[in-house]
Amino acid sequence: MIVAALRPTPRLIILALGAELFCAITQDFASKTPPQPFASSEAEAFADYLLALGLKIPELARVLEFDCAKSATLIDGQPRIVAFDIDPLPMLRALAEGRLTDISGEPGEYEIEITPTTTALG
Repeated sequence: MIVAALRPTPRLIILALGAELFCAITQDFASKTPPQPFASSEAEAFADYLLALGLKIPELARVLEFDCAKSATLIDGQPRIVAFDIDPLPMLRALAEGRLTDISGEPGEYEIEITPTTTALG
């Protein structure tokens, strides 16, 4: 459920740390957290768990925020805006293609508006 609900986040972790470590992270999460009845609840709990781990992966917190915003918008239909301090599109495109790019994109103030019709991005 986690991988389905949070697509770019698991890809980022796998590409940055490897599939074996991602599996260890998800197993540890599952051992410490009771199963949730909905994918969105499971994703939210996993997001909290990941943030508490403090993984040193550039842009992980923003990608996770993006994923959680997509999930929430799918549930309630309310648009959300996620701010980035680098251009997020090259990174999100690369993650969608299963590759890791130079995460240090063009610095600036960027926003992605997530609406019910744009939640397929990522």
